[in-house]
Amino acid sequence: MTGLEFSMAATPILAAFFYFGKHQGKKESVEMVVESTLNMLEKNNMIKVKVDKNGEKEILPLDKHQKVW
Repeated sequence: MTGLEFSMAATPILAAFFYFGKHQGKKESVEMVVESTLNMLEKNNMIKVKVDKNGEKEILPLDKHQKVW
């Protein structure tokens, strides 16, 4: 296998891993932003949450007659 053949075989593989990593990075950053926003809203009592047995949080509906201020 010559250097040219090796380069032509390796380049698509490297590109595939590069774009897969780029996609995973975007996915993780979006999850981090959503989690941070929900934590901030919970901390400031703008949303109510219920923690289940698994430690996952569920957003509860607010009472319509409850004052937000």
